[in-house]
Formats: sequence, C-alpha cells, structure tokens
Amino acid sequence: RAAVTDPLKGLELLISFYEADGDILGNCDDSSGNIGDVFRYDAAELFIELASQCEDKNRVADLVLNACLVDDYGVRDCLIDNAGKCLPESAMRRMVDELQKLVTGNDHRLSHFLILIESLARQLKDPKLFEKTRMARWNEITPAMVNDIAKVYLEAQDIDSAWEWLQKYPEGATFQSYERDQLLQQIYRLRGETEKLAALLLFKLQESRSVSALNELLDVVGHDKYSSVVDKEARAIVSNAD
Repeated sequence: RAAVTDPLKGLELLISFYEADGDILGNCDDSSGNIGDVFRYDAAELFIELASQCEDKNRVADLVLNACLVDDYGVRDCLIDNAGKCLPESAMRRMVDELQKLVTGNDHRLSHFLILIESLARQLKDPKLFEKTRMARWNEITPAMVNDIAKVYLEAQDIDSAWEWLQKYPEGATFQSYERDQLLQQIYRLRGETEKLAALLLFKLQESRSVSALNELLDVVGHDKYSSVVDKEARAIVSNAD
C-alpha cells in the first residue's frame, strides 16, 4: 500500500502473496487464526482498494479467477467473495462463463468450482444461477439448500420464488429451522401478511419463551395485548406443569 503507485502492479504482487499461502500457512502454527486473518481481512481490504483503481477490469478478473481455482488453505475465496465490490457485472459474468467450462469435465475440484460460481451468483443477485449451481453440487434437498436458495431469491426481490422454495423444507426437519423462520418473517412482512406473521411469532414464543420473543410478537399484534398474551401463556405453562 505504501510503496506501489501502479494499482495493477500492486494487485499482481498481492495475488502473489495469496499464492504463497502454502509456503506461509504450511510452515507455521496458525491455531489462533491470526495469520489466516491477514489473508481474509487485511489483504482482502487491500485487494478491494487496488482492484477498484485498476482500469483493466478483465485483467483483474483473470488474476482473481486463476488464483482462486486452487484454494487448499481456504484463504483465497475472499477474493471471489469481494469481486462484486470492485468488478462490473460483465467481468463477473466472464468469470462465471470460464468456471462453467471447467465444471463440464471430471476435475476433482468440481465442487470447489461450483462454490465459486455460487459466490458470484449471490453477488450478481442471480438466484436462478445460484439455484442451478447448488442443485448441481448437492444430490438431495436439505434444509440448508432450501434456506440458501430462498435467501438469494429474497435478496433479488423475488418474494414468490423465495416462498416456493421454503415450502420444500423437509418435513420434520429441525436443522436450520431458525434460519427458515427468519426468512418466513421477512416474506410475511414484505407481503403485509400480519396474521401469518403473528402466528409464526406466537409459535416461536411458545417454543422458547423469552422477553425478546414476547416483544417481537407484541410489536406485531400491539403492546396493548400484553396482558392477554401473558395471561394465556402463563395458564398454558401451569397447565403443562400439572
């Protein structure tokens, strides 16, 4: 940052630092995570700064993509994850195209390539690309898949598709149910479906009674309902205790 005046040259040097991850992390004890954080935060911040100043965005995209094709130590993915902060959509679409050419082969890094496409799809707010990629990576519908795909649709303001995906949440599953409920709350609020929102918040209160859960419900049904809600739940607690 202090010595380099040409942003592209600085970016090339920074990419070389990332490509030295094996020599660095492979020869030290980073159980504290401090050294990995240099890659994930300090260097990533400098990457955004330098890449934003580079005029040749396609060159930047090529440098990032080539560096991220191998990520044995899990510290290079932050380059892809921050691409949207310094690259135009056209350059990111080129990266997707190049990665999609690679997933057609039998490369053992297939899953890794798909994860990179997912990251770009999120940043491009392209839920259909994200959905297609996630389904190619996972063989079955899981709670995490449902929530992740629904979230990307919601971020793209496609509320109906987000809702449709949440209906695919495996029956009886409890894993990531909190995340699912948070997404449902967003959808009900956006749709103005107050009754459904209130029913969900009441269920959450009954599932885990707390002051915060009570206040969330009262924010929707009205704080003037405090006494009736508390009295009803108190009777339910006593009844269950008997």
